[in-house]
Amino acid sequence: RRLYDRVGMLGIQLLEDPMSAQGELFQRFLRAPARFRLRFILIVFLIFAFLCLFPFLAAAEIDDAADLPWVAIATPLWIYNALGLVYHGYMLVLFRNPTDDSEEPQLVNVAFSTRLYSAFKFVLRVVQAVTLLLALDDDIDTSWGLVLLPLFIILFLHIGESLIAWSTPIERPPGAEDGDPEALLQLELSEDERRSALYSALEYGFFLLQALILVLRLDGVIGGSYWLLALPLFVYIVASVYLRIIRPQRQAMELLREETTSNQDELLSEGANFKAARSLIYTRNVSFYTSSLACQLLLLILILVRIEEATYSVYIIYLPILIPLSCFFFCLCLSILTVTPESMEEVMQEQHPEYRRAQRDVEEAEVLDERDPGDKADPETPSSAQAAGGATAAEEAKSTGEAKSAQQDVRDMLVVSQADIAVDLD
Repeated sequence: RRLYDRVGMLGIQLLEDPMSAQGELFQRFLRAPARFRLRFILIVFLIFAFLCLFPFLAAAEIDDAADLPWVAIATPLWIYNALGLVYHGYMLVLFRNPTDDSEEPQLVNVAFSTRLYSAFKFVLRVVQAVTLLLALDDDIDTSWGLVLLPLFIILFLHIGESLIAWSTPIERPPGAEDGDPEALLQLELSEDERRSALYSALEYGFFLLQALILVLRLDGVIGGSYWLLALPLFVYIVASVYLRIIRPQRQAMELLREETTSNQDELLSEGANFKAARSLIYTRNVSFYTSSLACQLLLLILILVRIEEATYSVYIIYLPILIPLSCFFFCLCLSILTVTPESMEEVMQEQHPEYRRAQRDVEEAEVLDERDPGDKADPETPSSAQAAGGATAAEEAKSTGEAKSAQQDVRDMLVVSQADIAVDLD
């Protein structure tokens, strides 16, 4: 009772089943006043500013605008690492996997080896930050190969993970029949993720080669222009443009030219198209990789110009990252301040045909329920027309219930997808 008085029904629901409370949380946020949303935006802005603090302090140090040791400049990084160590310590020592009779089936069973491997990679990143900052402060005098040794280990681990994911065979979904379009789409998605893992291994290989060349240059083993030494990164960008953008577009176009059977389109959800669904699997990440690779190319060019020729501020180098992030943050704040339940309803009707059909069915059922009472006979003296129409009324009530259930399912689907998007953004 004390807990209920303190947190309320929604708090109890969050404690018992967090996933089931997402819809209520989202609806409350939509109905929240402007001052509450402004507080939320302020919190998001403070987190964003904290993340940007270290690179801005590093730029000031490189431009000789600050006279601080690198270990002090990296204070935000130490705070982040401390939180990460606490999390991994909890996962290794205190975390317990749910049992078979657990009341929280949504919890994921994480093997101890997986948690130990994740903690090992995080410790490697912390060690890499420590050795690099000490080397920049001239507190250690050793080869750059030893300074960047944790980086080489991390890259090797990423290559191994990607190759293991690529070599893992794809299994048919349980219970799937031959020719089932849903199963075919799932297999197509798994195959695309498998190819993406191979591409990732190739990309990490380019990063490993570039790190090796950089170590040899810093240790004085090789010389030459940094434009030439950065050749692996340029090759990586060109290869990624082909593998991540051009090739998926070509595969999608070839799929759209293929013929599909009417059975494949019929077995998918209403309004879906089998060929369009297959092509979307290949092109779902094209826009992301296009913008990401464009920013990486511009960032690389600015860094090389700054090293070789120009003397402009390091803050200029951050522009390819800061401008998109600032635009995204502005749009996010604008959407948070202006979104309403009515606007979300309109978006649902525009983007989800099944939601429009469900809502139309509900409206038609409501019209049937509001018929003229004079047309109804006295309930105490049932007529033959009422008896004959009993089955029809039952069917209408059943269709109305199914329509309302479908509408609620679509609303729940939207709430869950929006929660997943929020988690991905975080």
